[in-house]
Amino acid sequence: MPMDEILQQEIRDSELWLSKEKDESTYKRDLKKRIELINWLFKM
Repeated sequence: MPMDEILQQEIRDSELWLSKEKDESTYKRDLKKRIELINWLFKM
C-alpha cells in the first residue's frame, strides 16, 4: 500500500475518533494536530 493511502486512512481514522470524542481533552487536541500535520505533509 502506498504511503499516501496509509496517510489518508490515518486521517479518516483520526476524524472518526475525533467525532466520537464529546469532551475537549488532550486526546482530542492530539487528534486535531495529527490531522493537521498529515494534511501539511500532503501540501509539500
